[in-house]
Amino acid sequence: MICRHLSVTQANHFVKSVIASNSLLKNVEIEGEISNFKAYYSGHLYFSLKDEESKISCVMFSFQAEQLSFLPNEGMHVICRGSIDVYEKNGQYQLYVNAMEPAGVGELFVSLQKLKNQLDQLGYFDAERKKRLPSNIHTVGVVTSGKGAAVHDIISTIQRRNASINIIFFPAKVQGENAAEEIAEGIRTLDQRNDIDVIIVGRGGGSIEDLWAFNERKVADAIYHAEKPIVSAVGHETDITIADLVADMRAATPTAAAELVATDQNYQSHRILKIKNDLGYAFNRKIQNLRKQIQYDRRIIEINNPRKKIKAQNIQLHHLSHQLQWSIQKKVLSAQTQMQFIQKQLYLLNPNQVLERGYAIVFAPNRAVVETATQASQWNQLMIKFNDGEVKVLLEKESENNNASKKNI
Repeated sequence: MICRHLSVTQANHFVKSVIASNSLLKNVEIEGEISNFKAYYSGHLYFSLKDEESKISCVMFSFQAEQLSFLPNEGMHVICRGSIDVYEKNGQYQLYVNAMEPAGVGELFVSLQKLKNQLDQLGYFDAERKKRLPSNIHTVGVVTSGKGAAVHDIISTIQRRNASINIIFFPAKVQGENAAEEIAEGIRTLDQRNDIDVIIVGRGGGSIEDLWAFNERKVADAIYHAEKPIVSAVGHETDITIADLVADMRAATPTAAAELVATDQNYQSHRILKIKNDLGYAFNRKIQNLRKQIQYDRRIIEINNPRKKIKAQNIQLHHLSHQLQWSIQKKVLSAQTQMQFIQKQLYLLNPNQVLERGYAIVFAPNRAVVETATQASQWNQLMIKFNDGEVKVLLEKESENNNASKKNI
């Protein structure tokens, strides 16, 4: 029997429905090696799981990837739990991962996560309790294996960078049976010494099983209760141990830890020289600024000097006094000239001066000045004033010509 033709979308949808209806594919565990691993900015993880003969595409969304206690990477052997489904857009079936753990250490990771949660609640990881490294380190304690490369890297790095730093070494097993007890004992022993400024605890890289001693509660307690600052130096950048989380400072490798505690002497010398030059420059600049300020203050004081102001005001007062005197003299002279002119006018207008020149003044009986003959005809008697005295006269009227004749009385 030939089925009717389907569109691509219908075919993919049918396959998806068949897979989705299978309850066995809803919750599966698949073990394999990670390949084509890509972690996107969104937080989503895309990769494939493969074995010797096949592979399957996988996706893990960000909200599930955030729950991982480790960072997956290329080539890691893991066990993934999730559901198999079809992405209809391209017809590809894939595993939607909701949990992941390294293969072979699943139980270890469960116990590790449980211990992390417990210590976190107790405040072992709190940033507020972490101690800062001393600014001047003279003696460094080291807890690590006496056979590995870590102790050699730490000693050689410290001696190369600052040969004046002393190193006190406590050899301890860093993996295997009783490793955690020896590491904790080394931390406690070095922490009791008064001559040690900081302690480095660590080892070189290795598998998660090799590093497990640094995930033990014994080591975490020793680091947490130590009075000296602790630098963890477990050389495995992708896996962060509990010792890294509890320590006051974490270094990616033993060499990096040695570089943290031993400042390069050449760098220190250059830094001291730079500070000296900066201080000299700042000091000279400060002096120049103070000199400029003093010069400015002197100018201000000179400008606002009371003596200088008094002198200027005295000069102005003298000038105003001179102007006032000159103005007074000018007004007095003008007044004198005006008075002389008035006096001359008064002299010229004085009636006595007119009488001295031979003139006379005629007065009516009421002492009014008679200026015309018509006015004189109105009176019978007049008074004539001369320079040397006055004369009364009677007026006679002539019938013919009405001319008045004068007669001395």
